[in-house]
Amino acid sequence: MDSAPQSKQELPSAEPLLPAILRARESVRMLIPKSGCEIASCLLALDLLDDSHAAAVVTGCFARDGERAPHTWVEVERRILDPTQEQFLLPPEAEADAECYAERTRRLTERAEIEASLNKRLALQTWNEERRQLVEEVARRHALAINTDALLEAHRPLMERITNDLNSGKLSLTPISELRPGDNDG
Repeated sequence: MDSAPQSKQELPSAEPLLPAILRARESVRMLIPKSGCEIASCLLALDLLDDSHAAAVVTGCFARDGERAPHTWVEVERRILDPTQEQFLLPPEAEADAECYAERTRRLTERAEIEASLNKRLALQTWNEERRQLVEEVARRHALAINTDALLEAHRPLMERITNDLNSGKLSLTPISELRPGDNDG
C-alpha cells in the first residue's frame, strides 16, 4: 500500500492550506496536549473535503534518524499535510518532508469513513463533563454534528470501573510527560 507522493518540485505550495492545518492542530490541542494525530488528521481532511479537495487520512509510520513511530497524517494533491508534526520537534507550519512518512497501512478517503473514525476517537475523549464540553467546542469549530451526551452516557460504566481501579491501586497511569511520540496516539 506504500506509495509516497511525488517529488516536491512538481507540487504546488501548501501555503493556502496552512490555516486549515493550524486550525486542526489547535482543535486537537484542546483535547490532547501531545500526539492526537488521528483526530487532527480527520478534522483537517473533513475541512479539506468541504473545500473540494480530494483529501485522504493515512496511517503509517513517521521515520527519521533511524526512529519509527506509528502516525496518522493527511495526503492531498500529492502532498503530505501533518497537523501534529510538532510532536516530532518540527514547526507546525513547516512543509512536511515526504521521506519521513512511510509504511502506509490504512487510507481513508470517503467522508463517511473519516467521520466514523473521528467519532470513535472523539468518543474516547468524552469521559466527564469537562471533557464533553471540550469535544463540543471542537465539534462547533468544525461544524460537526456530534451528540456528546450520548457519548458521555455510553462511557459512564467504563469510566466508573477505571476510576474504581485507579482508586484501589489495580491500575496506574503513566504521566503524559513520560510518553514518547506515538505512545498515546489518539
